[in-house]
Amino acid sequence: MLPVDREVKMEIPGKIVVDVRAERKASVIPRGLLRPGRAGQILVAIIFVLAVKGQPRNELPGSTLKPLALRCEYLQNPLGIDVAHPRLGWVLESREPDERGQKQTAFQVLVASSEASLRADQGDLWDSGKTVSEQSAQVVYAGKPLLSRTRCWWKVRVWDNQGRLSAWSAPATWSMGLLNPSDWQGQWIGASTHEQDGYAILLRLPTTLAQRPALATAYVCGLGYYELYLNGKRVGDHVLDPGFTDYDKRVLYVTYDVTDLLRQGANAIGVILGNGWYHPQTPDLFGFDKAPWKRPPRLLLNIDVEFPDGTRQTISSDSSWKWSTGPIVFNCIRGGETYDARLEKPEWNQANYSDSKWNFAVVVPAPKGRLRAQQMPPLRITESVKPVKLTEPRPGIYVFDLGVNLTGWARFEAAGEPGQKITLEFNEVLNPDGTLDTKNSHSHTYGRYQTGELILSRNGKGVFEPRFTYHGFRYVQITGLKRKPSITSLVGFGVHTDWELAGGFSCSNPKINQLQKAVRRTLSNCAHSIPGEEPTREKMGWTQDGLNTMEAAIYNFDAAALYTKYLFDMIDAQEANGHVPPIVPTNGWGRTKPGGAPPDYSDPWWGGTLPYVAEKLYEYYGDRRVIEEAYEPMKRWVDYLGTTANDHLIDWWLGDWLEIGAPGRPKRTPIIQTSTAGYYYCAMAVVRAANLLGKPDDAQKYRRLAEEIKASFNQHFLDDATGLYAKDSQTSQVLSLYLDMAPTRERDLILLRLIEDIHQHKDHMTTGFVGVMPLLHGLVDWGYPDLAYKVAMQEDVPGFLQMIADGNSTLGESLDNISGSRHHPFGACIGSFLFREIAGIRPAAPGFQKIAILPVLGDLAWAKANYDSIHGRIVSEWKREADRFTLNVIVPPNATATVYLPANATEAITEGGKPINQAPAIELLRVEDGRAIVAIGSGQYSFAANQ
Repeated sequence: MLPVDREVKMEIPGKIVVDVRAERKASVIPRGLLRPGRAGQILVAIIFVLAVKGQPRNELPGSTLKPLALRCEYLQNPLGIDVAHPRLGWVLESREPDERGQKQTAFQVLVASSEASLRADQGDLWDSGKTVSEQSAQVVYAGKPLLSRTRCWWKVRVWDNQGRLSAWSAPATWSMGLLNPSDWQGQWIGASTHEQDGYAILLRLPTTLAQRPALATAYVCGLGYYELYLNGKRVGDHVLDPGFTDYDKRVLYVTYDVTDLLRQGANAIGVILGNGWYHPQTPDLFGFDKAPWKRPPRLLLNIDVEFPDGTRQTISSDSSWKWSTGPIVFNCIRGGETYDARLEKPEWNQANYSDSKWNFAVVVPAPKGRLRAQQMPPLRITESVKPVKLTEPRPGIYVFDLGVNLTGWARFEAAGEPGQKITLEFNEVLNPDGTLDTKNSHSHTYGRYQTGELILSRNGKGVFEPRFTYHGFRYVQITGLKRKPSITSLVGFGVHTDWELAGGFSCSNPKINQLQKAVRRTLSNCAHSIPGEEPTREKMGWTQDGLNTMEAAIYNFDAAALYTKYLFDMIDAQEANGHVPPIVPTNGWGRTKPGGAPPDYSDPWWGGTLPYVAEKLYEYYGDRRVIEEAYEPMKRWVDYLGTTANDHLIDWWLGDWLEIGAPGRPKRTPIIQTSTAGYYYCAMAVVRAANLLGKPDDAQKYRRLAEEIKASFNQHFLDDATGLYAKDSQTSQVLSLYLDMAPTRERDLILLRLIEDIHQHKDHMTTGFVGVMPLLHGLVDWGYPDLAYKVAMQEDVPGFLQMIADGNSTLGESLDNISGSRHHPFGACIGSFLFREIAGIRPAAPGFQKIAILPVLGDLAWAKANYDSIHGRIVSEWKREADRFTLNVIVPPNATATVYLPANATEAITEGGKPINQAPAIELLRVEDGRAIVAIGSGQYSFAANQ
């Protein structure tokens, strides 16, 4: 029955609001539905009360906002979260394309322990209530404590700036991982003997379930890599799991829902273990074959099963499992794999397989690192590529050309004689005679390198497709065949961290569009659970490469989760004295010398990647938590730098690496200047973090340090008469300006000398790793956008476009091609210039809640870009024809933007065909330096300016 405490509260034209106080709900009833007679009115009121059940009292429905793209810890419906208070987020979209200035003023989040409770609008884990806040990202869960294995269903609705309430979002989920060591019932197990360490180990366990599972969840860590099978079927589509870490500090496990793969009655669990980075086989430049964590492969597994009658069963790894070897007789992350098809064990992972001749597994020591959930996109096969050419440069040597650079592997089918061995070699470079360059300039002298071997079965057939290695390659060279293979017998597979696309860019110059494709391919090819990795020669995560390419990665991909993992890799790698090694993860290579002296190949900018990544995660995603996590490590890094300084100057080690004209360390720019500038940057990063976190004493302390560094830098290096820090060095001038180290009275002269130097080099850069992006970003900010564009888009050496002039699909390590790989993350740093400068999309407040649209036109006729920020899609599309410039902008709900238009007077500007002063929801801020600057809210805008 309808509660008796009711009355008509107010009247809206065409509607009557019925306030049902006993239910604390409100319903809006169209007047036309009411019929004469009290019974009819009560009946209709009941219908509408039920229809809006869950709607807070006195709220106006009908918001045009719609919450979409719900995320937990940056991930969509993640399993196995091990953060006590996960962060939630959503994107808002307006159902009215022409609506402007819309934003969220409040939200309500419901988190329930069951799907049924959520459908009933019961947030038994957390009901935030109406929370007055514009926040739609980094919303911290504040409900009941979440226990291991807890499954959470959640949804959100919002109030707009007119007080109207949106509909509930579609539901989303997340689950908690195993939060305590005691939650793991499994034991670490492995093989009982390791006479041949290169083998991939097969592990299996037959088991019986009395009922069909209602829910089954697997938690698995197999080191170095694993593949998990249930009843012969592969679990998930991840490859090269788990992600690479310092296994003495942190070991990642992965969670899967395996309900549909288990059955009532007999079941079989199978696991293949590979060596990965945990047990490298081949010696290399960095000595990973002697890593302190190196142990034979091992497994930890829990499968928690819930049955319809409420009972539970846990299947776990222990000494009742059995092991054997299989056809993978050698596997190494660098060296490749050998597959002996004669040793295949058909149906070894099926329940009816006889394992009577297998050995019992043994319990082995756990790795030293703490178990943590893998909270980032996994590695997957993301593309398959057919060869474009097959050649035979010498008799019996066959070379497949895939046409593009890949990281991953190839599948090759062959037939021949039983036991015949076929060799596959992978690389990106051909010798002059058309054969593959099988040497690796860094590690070919150490042993096997990027090599696959296939031994044909007893019937003379075989398929080679590795599981536990990857290569950087364009070409595959085959030897050992008795006759020429078919071009269709081989296919290449691209493998990398499967991050989602976040941005798109194109313009009127086809060469720049090709550059953008190369940026995207390079970034992905260099991401294998760590960003910025050189995938062919070294497979190492050099930190400066991660720094240089981070902004480009953010504009192109949903990179937050991967870079968060990378930040913790750096924190794990930090030494007790505060030093951060130049490769991360590290096995110890690049750590300080006895007494704490910095090692060769370290540098303040390389270790400075730690504060840089934390700052960029805050700048681009509004992530305050990473600043909190990184704060003490940032301070320890700066304090370590101070122990190596003399009069606040630092003089070690790499400098402006691969500066133009130098095959390694710089010749133009003194290392003492770049290193001291890096010291200053890191000190100021601590100041900014301290201010954000409310630590005024630390802010004052490190600001004083920064001022002392600046004063010493200028005292020792700045020539007041000439405005030069060093002769013929663009980087020295750039860093002083970009980091705000230059004295105010000298800035104009210092900038003038920089511009003169650029012109003296025919508008080319001479910078290396440290100076390149500060130069390109800085020139725009200092009032030289056209010069920045010209320098960035030079088509000869040194320049970015010349990197793809020969049709190369990826970018290189050196702008002048003196040194380095043509498949290297460094060149991809230019990707941020395309979005940030040419399209003009910049964050003006953390997480793009405020946006700046400031395009650089160069010699282009048009450019367009979209970027899916954490607050929603941002679009900037501009075109110029004769004397007319047009700019279309989309700003997502809950964000605002400042737009810079090329115009000398407001009379020359229209929006939507109307004079700018008559257009709705636009505020003209000022006209200066040939630009009109306007402020806009969310919505779609079409500006035009006569130039």
